[in-house]
Amino acid sequence: MCPLTFVPWAGVEVFGARPVEQSLRVLSLLLEGLTMDGWDRDLTLERRYDVSPRNVWTAWSTADSVAAWWGPHGYSTTVQVLEARTGGCFQYVMTAVAPEQIRFADRHGLSRSTTVIGRFVDVVAPASLTIAQLVDFVPRVCAYEVSASLEVMPVRASQSKSRIRLKIGRMHDDQWTERSLDGWRAQLRRLAVHLRDSRG
Repeated sequence: MCPLTFVPWAGVEVFGARPVEQSLRVLSLLLEGLTMDGWDRDLTLERRYDVSPRNVWTAWSTADSVAAWWGPHGYSTTVQVLEARTGGCFQYVMTAVAPEQIRFADRHGLSRSTTVIGRFVDVVAPASLTIAQLVDFVPRVCAYEVSASLEVMPVRASQSKSRIRLKIGRMHDDQWTERSLDGWRAQLRRLAVHLRDSRG
């Protein structure tokens, strides 16, 4: 069992606000823009790949594969822990290596290296997983969790082609949510390249 337990959204801090006001702000963040099933349709990404669902699953669940594509363009990733099972943990270190990413980190007061820590909330191999990732790197914002839910499916009855549906949880504000979306889009582009190259 993963020893890390985080309370989603509990740490969002509104500076200068009393506790009740902070609680109301957190509630408004949770409700803003959500659909009835708890996910924002605008935060759902879908992709198709000319590889089997099993190959896609392997790309998400093994250390060597994750290291090859995780993180936005301009970052390298080292996988320190990856336990792709319900209750398991993951820990990756992403390091900015491209000049534009280094400048962005420096301009916004962020570290050039970020340790990504999270847990696997639910894993049904090889079809779906839900992760909760700790967000503890935003200046002046207390740590909280953000979720992502992946579904891996064959394209029609084919076992040689697949599609994914990735549902992404909102972050603490619209700007950071858009950054998260941009990051996931970039990661999925890197995933597509990795799947193509690993197909041989």
